[in-house]
Amino acid sequence: MLLASVQVANADVGKTDSYALPPSKVHLKTCQHEALRLHPGLIDELRVLPQPKSFWIRYKIQMRGGAEWSVICDLSSGQIVRDQSLEVN
Repeated sequence: MLLASVQVANADVGKTDSYALPPSKVHLKTCQHEALRLHPGLIDELRVLPQPKSFWIRYKIQMRGGAEWSVICDLSSGQIVRDQSLEVN
């Protein structure tokens, strides 16, 4: 009897996707794609910024011409929150 209950418990665990991102971080790939679409180049640095009910991610992007951009994206929606040039005039 004990063995049967263990097998059922394991079967139930197998139904869930243990590698799924939490809702507050589901758009990780979308955010990266959008940041690089806006400013094609290399991601020089990224930082996750905790918010009250979500997470934002900040990408520092180095473009070919030397321009640097900071792009902040909401990981729960995939929307760009801020897009700012890091050039000093």
